[in-house]
Formats: sequence, C-alpha cells, structure tokens
Amino acid sequence: GAQAAGADSPPPPSYNTAVDGDDTLMAAMEAGMAASASPPPPKKKQSNTSLINSTKAMLAEDEELAADIEDPEGTLTAELVTRVAQKVGFDVDRVVDLIRHAQEVALCFVVDTTGSMGSLIEAVKKQIIEVVGSLEGANCGLHGLAFIGYKDYGPSRPAKSTTHIEVMPFKNGANQRMVADFQKFVGGLTAAGGHDTPEDVLGGLEAAVNLAWPDAAATRVLVHIGDAPPHGSPKFHDSHDNYPDGHPGDLPLPELFGQMREMKIQYHFGALNNSCKKMVQVFEEFYGDPINSFDSRELSTLHTCVTETVMESVAATSGAVAARHGRARPFEIVKAEPRWSDVPVLRVSYVTYELPPSMEHVTNMKPLVSEFKWRWVQVADKPFDKGSIRLAYYGRRLHPVNDDSDPSADSYRCQGKVMKFKLEEDTVFKEYLTLPTRPELDRPRYEVDLEMQTIAAFFANAFNYHLTRAAGAARIEPIKLKFLMARVMRIENDSWRGGGERYRYMAVEKRFRDRVEMVKLTNNWNFTRGSRSAEIQKYVELATAFSHFTHVHSEGYLCVVDLQGIITAGESKGTLLLTDPAIHCAKHMRFGRTNLRQPGIDAFYKGHAGKCNQYCRALGLPPA
Repeated sequence: GAQAAGADSPPPPSYNTAVDGDDTLMAAMEAGMAASASPPPPKKKQSNTSLINSTKAMLAEDEELAADIEDPEGTLTAELVTRVAQKVGFDVDRVVDLIRHAQEVALCFVVDTTGSMGSLIEAVKKQIIEVVGSLEGANCGLHGLAFIGYKDYGPSRPAKSTTHIEVMPFKNGANQRMVADFQKFVGGLTAAGGHDTPEDVLGGLEAAVNLAWPDAAATRVLVHIGDAPPHGSPKFHDSHDNYPDGHPGDLPLPELFGQMREMKIQYHFGALNNSCKKMVQVFEEFYGDPINSFDSRELSTLHTCVTETVMESVAATSGAVAARHGRARPFEIVKAEPRWSDVPVLRVSYVTYELPPSMEHVTNMKPLVSEFKWRWVQVADKPFDKGSIRLAYYGRRLHPVNDDSDPSADSYRCQGKVMKFKLEEDTVFKEYLTLPTRPELDRPRYEVDLEMQTIAAFFANAFNYHLTRAAGAARIEPIKLKFLMARVMRIENDSWRGGGERYRYMAVEKRFRDRVEMVKLTNNWNFTRGSRSAEIQKYVELATAFSHFTHVHSEGYLCVVDLQGIITAGESKGTLLLTDPAIHCAKHMRFGRTNLRQPGIDAFYKGHAGKCNQYCRALGLPPA
C-alpha cells in the first residue's frame, strides 16, 4: 500500500552529491567519452547535477555496472563514471543500427476479394503509388510488398483447401519495380464469390504469416481490409454460417497470433462496415495489444489511412528500440477508469524545474532550480495503457475542503480517516516498465526526463518568440509550439520499514478528456512522418523546423528531436503540444540513452537535407 508523507514532512532531499567532486567527475566523463571516439567536451568547470543524474539513470538499467557501486548511498566514483561513459559510446552505435533497421519496412495487404470488394481492390491497386511515395518522404526504406486475397470455402468443402486464396509473395527491388509488380498482380484479381456471410479470414491471415517476410525489414506491417468476419457463430458474428463452429482447417487463434507476435508483425484492420467489431475484440485478446482499426469506407482516401497506419508502425518499432532492458515490473492492463470513491487519497510531493534563464545555463550544465510542492492525489491501482517504456495510470489531483456544506466536494479515505476534497485536475501518471537495478537509482531516471522536457520548453519559448516576429512578413500561420508541463511525483510507501522500497516515483501529465490524437512526428534518427493530411503535414514541418532551430540557436551544442504531439481542436487550437522529447548532445554525457550524440545530429540533418520549409525560411535558418 502507499501512504503520503505527513503534513509536517520536509521537502524531498536532492541527494545529488558526489564525494569525488565536480572536476574529478567531469574529467572522468571526458576520458570515457574520448575512449568511445566522441568529440571532446569544452575545458570548463561544470556543475555536476546533470552528469550525476544521467550516470545514475544509466546505472539504473545496467545490472553489471550497478553492481560496482560500493556504498549504500550510491556515491559515484571517477572510475565508474568513466566506465559508464565508455559503455554509452558503444551503446550509441548499437542503438543507431537498431533505429536504422526500424525504418526498413515490409508491407503486406490481406484483402477480402469476394464480389462486394471490386471497388476496394481497384483503389488499393491505384493508390499504392502514394503510399510508397510517403514512405520515401519519411526516410523509410521499403523491402517488400505482398498481397493476399481471400474468398471463402464452398458450402460442401470441409477439407483444408487454399484454392480460394491468391498470394503474391514479397518481392524486393527498386520501389518502381515493386509497385509495377504489385499493380499487375492486383489488377489480375477478380472479385467474386461469397456463399454465406463470413469469409475465410483466418485462412488469409495464416497465408500472410506463412510468407517469407524480409529479414532486412524490422517494421513488418499487415494491413487487413474486409467487410465480413471469419467463420464461427456467435463467436465472431450472429449471422448464418455454414461452419458455425469454425472451419475444420482454421488455425487456432493462439497459434495464429502467437506466430504473428513471434515474427513481430504489426496487425491493422481497415473496416468497411460494422460487421467486424466482434472479430476485432476477439482478435485483440490473442494479439495481446489494442488493434488499430481504421475506416476504409471512403475509397478515395484509402492511401491516407494506409500511410498513417504504416507511419504508426514505424514509430512503434522505433520506440521499442528505446525500451529499457531489465527486470519487468509486474502489471495488468485495465482499460476502465476506476470508481474514484473507492480509491484512497494520497499526500505526495511534486517536483518541477524552472526554465533555465539563459543559454549559458544549458551549455554549461548549470543546475536547474527545483520547486517542491505537496499535493493530494488519487492513483489508479492498475495501468490503463502500456507504451514501449512506460505504463500509464489514470489519476486525479484534488484539493482539501474544510467546509462540509460545499456541494462540489466528495468524501474519500485519506491517511486513515475520511476527508472532503474537490477535483482540481484530471491527470495521467506514468511509471517505468522496468524496475531499477537499485531503489536509490529510480529517481534520477525521472529527473533526467524532467530536465529534457524543461530544456526543450526553454527552446520552444525562443522558437515561438522568433517565429511570431517573423510570421507577418513571411505570411505564414503563427502556430505555437509548447511542451506539456512536466512534473515528477514521489509517493512514500507505508511498507518500506518492513523491507520494501521507500519511495515510488511517477511522471505527471495533464489528462485530456476531449478527443485528442497523439501523433508521432519525428524520431531521434531521420524519420519524419509522411502524411497526405495537410493538417498533419503542417505540424511535421513545424516540428522539423523546431529541431533545426534548436541546433542553430544553441550554436551546435544540442538538437531537440523525437517529437510527438497532441493535436486538439479544443482550448489549444493553433498550438502543437509536445511531450517526451529526446535531445542529442555530442559534447556531454547527459539526456539519457536516447542521446545519440553526433551521429544523431548528423542523421537529423541528412533527413532534413533539401526539406527546409516555410518555418525554416521565416526564421532565417541556414539550409540543411
């Protein structure tokens, strides 16, 4: 169980001190980075807060190095800092290879080719050119196109048969040749057949799994489009079915989706009506993750739906590269929001960082000013979602009420008694998927993320200032770019005296109850989202211009990348709200594992070369 600190508790300690001193630790970092063939950092006396947090955050995810911490307080030695810096240099090369691989794509269509699907098949044939063009524009490589067309078993064919399934296996080569082969195959298909409502969906998916997927493609995308469910009533549907128990030749769902997971195939479904809702729900149970379903009814924009689907898959694969490897935290996903009257209120501490007052504070690693506040919160017992790095929990921030007659207040359990509170803000709390190697190394992981988001917000303010001044003369829409306010929460566990971990840390973000869309715009290599949507493309241009600006404005010290934004039509219209950035910095070992240093900066410019947009030009940035 968790219990907040008492009202008279002091602010959480910083404990960011090191016995060896600033100069010794900085020299150790320089030696380690030099050994990994990185450019040398400037010879200036530095404050060590950022260095210590970055080093401890890396130790939190490396059992081998963490075992060399000798004292229980986790004090760093120069030797250990040097070893961490050396290993980070080697890890950068490994991560770069993984991210490059993540941007290599294999795309397979699985399509119902019965009589009702003629127009859809023609749309796929014609619009594949736009899909491939968007991949090229996003700096993604295409390593194969494949197509599976499925119809159905006849009413008197109980034996396993594949004569109703048409297969074009993956073919590699130049994009133009792949597209031509794809269009020739799809153009030769005939939309016909269909005896009862369901079709042999499972046979089509099995054929896709059995393809020889290209090894060179780390992002494997299966786009399934259909207007009828598989055989099996009432499991998948409530209509007439010649095989209500499923066809005898159907591969069991655990085996089918188990193979899909093992092969790292990302499954997406394009719906043409509402008849496949039950199918998607059943599939999700065995797929193990929410299935991305998109509306395929508007055939003229099918390429937009498919392109967005592929972009999401590339982003997911890239995100998995950044996933921490370590002991997994046990969890169970519960999508439903809890009944808050049953959730106790905790008194916790929040920490935020003030924006750095100048560029010198950023480049000289001067410590950011911390602000601590006590807060009353509720945290859902189980997460509602899982990303590649963190778990997400529903939460609420409350305010205590002394007036029992206040109608807006409700009663909750808190610190062993019943108290009245009113809602201040809906929140989302995020917790790392992996447990730290040592309990005292958990907090630095969150502080590194907090530092990155705060520094990114500092650059966003400068970007908005310069862009607003230039917008009128350049005749461009002055969209603002902001980062969600970042906070770290500390909860004191009431069981720590019995040997448990004393504190639990979580990141805090505002929760948007209105309909919002989180869009991955760039990653920390050279991926930029390709989109046929003019609205999304505008935000992609804004994001890449911002990254370009941060490198120029910091005089080459850093580059803010890996931008994902919340696009909302509500109160923040005209604003792109960003979160969870990465920062490349070649000179210093800071900003965590997503800092790919000079290779990351070079990759951004390679992807941005020749693509400077209206925002880059308005800001007077030198051509990439």
